[in-house]
Amino acid sequence: MQDEPADVAFAAGKAFVTAARKNQIAVFDLITHAAITNISVFGENPRALAVSPNGSNVYAAFALSGNRTTLVPAGLAPPQPAPTNGLPAPPLVSLIVDVSNPTYNPSVINFTMPDNDVVELNAHTLAITRYFPRVGTVNFALAVHPVSGDLYVANTEARNLVRFEPVLSGNFVTNRVARIAIGSGAVTNFDLNPGFTFTNFPNLPALSNALAQPTALVFSGTNKLYVAAFGTDRVARIDTNGNVEVRIELNPAAAGSATDPRHKRGPRGLALNDATKKLYVLNRIANTISIIDTTANTVLGEIPTGSFDPTPAAIRQGRGFLYDAKLSGAGVVSAYVESRTPVLMKAALRTPWSAAAAAASLVAGSALKEVSQALNWALALAGGSSWLSFSTAALKSAAELVCTVLVSALVVGID
Repeated sequence: MQDEPADVAFAAGKAFVTAARKNQIAVFDLITHAAITNISVFGENPRALAVSPNGSNVYAAFALSGNRTTLVPAGLAPPQPAPTNGLPAPPLVSLIVDVSNPTYNPSVINFTMPDNDVVELNAHTLAITRYFPRVGTVNFALAVHPVSGDLYVANTEARNLVRFEPVLSGNFVTNRVARIAIGSGAVTNFDLNPGFTFTNFPNLPALSNALAQPTALVFSGTNKLYVAAFGTDRVARIDTNGNVEVRIELNPAAAGSATDPRHKRGPRGLALNDATKKLYVLNRIANTISIIDTTANTVLGEIPTGSFDPTPAAIRQGRGFLYDAKLSGAGVVSAYVESRTPVLMKAALRTPWSAAAAAASLVAGSALKEVSQALNWALALAGGSSWLSFSTAALKSAAELVCTVLVSALVVGID
């Protein structure tokens, strides 16, 4: 199994490296570079690392921690509401529920599920001291308050307990920054897009301001943070209560509500030099570094990270379409966190429609089965009471669209 080293942090004379695929944290001696141990952690895909102000503790965020939801099998789930517009009865599909839902636990669900989002390690003894739950579904980045030691976690939360797409209206994840009080472990989440409405698409004011898929955090002083919005090619400055103060556009051709997925930047990392008032932004898709003047809140320039990119042009120009949140109605969601097949299977439990099980089987089946399941999944996606508002032609178009997207996702993979 691949290690997939994802981040490195230094504390107590050691280097800590997250081995995301193995759910481990590898520890090395800083002087000899010898491996000391591998710490197995109880969570999925530990990636981002941070160190406490006194250097005594190391924190790792689980990128794919989930949100404590599971599936009630189709045969045990309640039927979907019957259509009233002449369409056939909707299929029986599984129901996404919180694992602790008393309607199904323990009568149907006779197990428990962890929801570990961040783990704390003692940098000296290498012991796991505690886990922090209920932070987010996908946890991208960590930052530590330089004085209080409180943790800030950039995350998205799946709204997969809300049934039917017309109810969700495209708003199937919330983009957030969480604050974990280091003393008590209490979690407070701040919505990066408060007050957005999900009607009258495209919502141009929302597209012009949205912060989607927060992938990096860095502190400026003690009361400000910068957050990178991977999905909307923006960097924002927020205060420690999550209030957005400034938004900075990284792609001049896609400022405001404009889109330019062929030349998407995809900010994924931040480094701040507070003394010189310069913020450096690593753009994962464009393979560039943007330099921001934090006094004027403007981009000073953009430099390539390498002289040669062997990626075929079709993939370079096409991958932005998978991740550009401004292609959605309000600019707050993009198609994928990542599009490796394992992540697609895991995403089935994070998909906010009752047909998540069909999405999982789509990944494993033959090409014919994939197409059939995709069509069924698309119909179930619009199923239940939502069928009332769809014509047959509209349902057929929706099915074709979903089928195309899902099947293409199987053959186009990027990290």
